[in-house]
Amino acid sequence: MDQPPTTEEPFPEFSVSTILPNFLFLGPELTLEEHVEMLLANGVKRIINIAAECDDDHGLRLRERFERYVHIPMRDTVEEENITRGVREVCKFLGECATEASLALA
Repeated sequence: MDQPPTTEEPFPEFSVSTILPNFLFLGPELTLEEHVEMLLANGVKRIINIAAECDDDHGLRLRERFERYVHIPMRDTVEEENITRGVREVCKFLGECATEASLALA
């Protein structure tokens, strides 16, 4: 007999997708030291976490180990309130990162 689907499955394999090369990546929640080491080895300097349900740290000291770690909690539901504010905060953060990156190249 088939079992019904569950949300209690183990975390999926950690993988990061490139959105804009050398600037913007999309990845799952950081839960292991190996995840942090992989990001640091690939030059990731800033993290923005927009998932309300994701713990900020899991004891990994992300705020200490990256130049910036920002958590803007939003839920992926139609009922989410303050979407406009959250999107503005994300855009501001990305704009600041782009400015910092272009200054570093100059």
